[in-house]
Amino acid sequence: HRIESSVDFEDVVVSISRRDEWDFAGLHCFFNEYLSQEESQTFFEKTCPAIAALALRLPELCPEPIKLLRQQEEAELTLSQHQIACLLANAFFCTFPSANESKYASVNFNGLYEPQLHRPPGSPACPPKMAAKLRCILHYFERVTQDMPSGKLTFRRRVLESSAIPEWQVCTDELYGVESSSSGSIEDAQGMIQIDFA
Repeated sequence: HRIESSVDFEDVVVSISRRDEWDFAGLHCFFNEYLSQEESQTFFEKTCPAIAALALRLPELCPEPIKLLRQQEEAELTLSQHQIACLLANAFFCTFPSANESKYASVNFNGLYEPQLHRPPGSPACPPKMAAKLRCILHYFERVTQDMPSGKLTFRRRVLESSAIPEWQVCTDELYGVESSSSGSIEDAQGMIQIDFA
């Protein structure tokens, strides 16, 4: 099925996911109000087919189920950037089971395609923050489908026993050795630990 518009994209996602209750008004608004005709055309002619091809490589790039990092279990998972791009391509096309079909939160991007909830009358279905997120995702796919990075990412879940968790509300200890820099990237910092509290 050739995808030439956001409506075609919606049709493909609905046929894959079998979830016809999802609302794509935010995505339609993004393509109609935030992207130029040239940007949309480039996406649908080049980037979108490349994302689809990447998503279809899931059995090859991830032949085994991805290990889930469960709460209160120390574990780690290393994935190549190619594998991560493939997983994100599948999330983009909403190929994963939805949250109500598993005990985990959904990783599908359908939430990004929906209109803003509780928006004032007359406001766009795709506010600027949502448009910025979608533009960032499209830019990511444009870059990785043209030149796939070759690095690896390791995700580690560390667990503290509840007795080892400090009582931060009453702690008076000072933090030492904290450095902040507005230049460079975190990957270039030597001897530093990178932490994501997501």
